[in-house]
Amino acid sequence: MAKCSKDGNGPCSSCCYKTTSDPKGNSVKGSGSIRTLKGFAMSGEKKMSTEEMYPIYSAYWGDANYADTFVMSAYNDANMSPTMKNELIKKGTAYQANWMYVLHEFEDAIADCLAGDIFANDLTPSGAAPHAWDEGWAFYAGSLEGEDGTKSDGVLQYNLANKRGGRMMTAVAGASGTATANVRALAAAKTGRDLIAKEQCEEAKASMASIKKEMVLPLIQGTIEYAYKADPKSDYPCKYEGDDACLKEWGEGWAFAAGALPLIDKCDSKVAAMVVANLGVTSPITAGKETPETKAGEQVKDGYVKVKQQVESVFGCLGLTCREVGEWTSDGNVPAGMEACTGSGGGGGGGGSDDTPPPPPGKNKKTKKTDIDEVPIIIVCVIAAVLLLLSCCMFMKWRQTEARLNELQVAKGGTMA
Repeated sequence: MAKCSKDGNGPCSSCCYKTTSDPKGNSVKGSGSIRTLKGFAMSGEKKMSTEEMYPIYSAYWGDANYADTFVMSAYNDANMSPTMKNELIKKGTAYQANWMYVLHEFEDAIADCLAGDIFANDLTPSGAAPHAWDEGWAFYAGSLEGEDGTKSDGVLQYNLANKRGGRMMTAVAGASGTATANVRALAAAKTGRDLIAKEQCEEAKASMASIKKEMVLPLIQGTIEYAYKADPKSDYPCKYEGDDACLKEWGEGWAFAAGALPLIDKCDSKVAAMVVANLGVTSPITAGKETPETKAGEQVKDGYVKVKQQVESVFGCLGLTCREVGEWTSDGNVPAGMEACTGSGGGGGGGGSDDTPPPPPGKNKKTKKTDIDEVPIIIVCVIAAVLLLLSCCMFMKWRQTEARLNELQVAKGGTMA
């Protein structure tokens, strides 16, 4: 086998010897056509219109090619800071275009199963597994994570979850190791694969739902993290100063938020509108969503704590919990207002040990009623008094009868003597 790694000892993969003039690599499909990320971004109307997720996103943005619009609007905006442009293009491609295509592959596998042909997309010689489901996980992880997923070179959903998990203390070792979101997603992917292989199509839908939840989680974590970082009034030292002050952080915040906004809007349109007003980058990046003309230094106008509280209010609707989202930590410190919610309301103040979602802001959790209702007690007392009176009357009547019987017995005994 040919060797093509840097040291010349590694095995040659299909990407070996590929150059910028021949970049196909693993993008070549079995049919010979070539996959592109732009193709992913523009295939929704043709491939995904009958699926669960794409219609929600295209309807929210009012654009069948919303992911492509997001990326290309940033690319073509000559007035946009290169710092912000870079974040919107990279993250829009990975967390909107590729993100949706991952879910499409899983949904496609279930559709094949329901149609009675689990190998409809399977071009592998062995036919050992439904190809569409395998492709879903391949596009989730990418080709740069290593065989055991411990490398940090990836650029897709797997790497996103690991980064957010480490910063939000939700990795298997808190701040390090594989994100628990990835652990759960991989477990669900394996379970779904086995169910589809057994043609248990309806049961596989639960695995699909679990994967979707874990894919939404890091987007929510990123929205919260970068609302704090992009807020000019926070204590976070932005990476760049001067004209680019906090533009990198603002771009990242908007890229993460945009990836989750259609689902947030489905839960609560007012929360989604508030997120857009605070993190939205001026149209046309918003792809049809109106946003105020926001200048650098004026973003996150309501403050990161308020944004965090509002996003926390839809955790339950999104199927997330305070523990799963965690809290942003830097060098062991949690900034004020960035504490994990506890289920008693948004805004932090706890250690994130509560697995229940917080209620909407301004609404307290229902407390147990401690006032005693007196009416039932009075009724019970009256009934008890009546029963006691009847018992006394019956007792007195019985004593009178007993005395009379004794008298008769004595009289009878005297006569017989």
